Amino acid sequence: MRGAVEIGTASMNAILPKEEILNWIDQHVIFEEYTLKDIDRIKHINAERFFRLIMNTVQRIIEFDLYPINRADIGGCVECRDPDIYKKISRIIGDEVIKDIYYARGEVPGNGKENELVSELLAAQVYPNNLYLAAVEFAIPERSGLQGSRTGQEKATETLFCRLIGNAAGFGRSRACNYLLFSARALSQVELFERCGFMAEGPAPDRLAANPGREILMTCKL
Repeated sequence: MRGAVEIGTASMNAILPKEEILNWIDQHVIFEEYTLKDIDRIKHINAERFFRLIMNTVQRIIEFDLYPINRADIGGCVECRDPDIYKKISRIIGDEVIKDIYYARGEVPGNGKENELVSELLAAQVYPNNLYLAAVEFAIPERSGLQGSRTGQEKATETLFCRLIGNAAGFGRSRACNYLLFSARALSQVELFERCGFMAEGPAPDRLAANPGREILMTCKL
């Protein structure tokens, strides 16, 4: 191991603003939650986001010269998008690339139909000691009183994002994390997180508009 990292007693589920979600939606919400002991399940539940979490972390390790990783050593895992690449990276750097992880999904019962997604969060404490919000989604269910009201929906989702950012910052500081990271997939997210003190890292944010599916890594010093 290359050095001790603060883990602490605080649970990562404190990041998710459950009470605010329930207040805005005003319906019964079923929360499905997984922690580090469930990592083998997490990596398959949202395989694409999990893989990107690892690759973005590896990219920062290389770009900031945190450890001399030879891309050729992980090329095969990258090509086949192997979610177990995190184990190989950990062996290479002699430390855990994922020190803690939390996945949560909130759904409203569908009354005979499919459940409706209202929240999703994938967060991880990653090497060397950063808190990464790899996937954050909030949605207003069809039966909500806000459905159909663009202003109401935007206010609700922005409020939830802001509360989550505050929770994440507080949690990150409790773990002595250096940076709070976020993968933005829409210009609206970039603008919101910039207002909260984040800066875009890498390609210009306006490339999101020209490249659907692209993401921009946002960072905030804690």
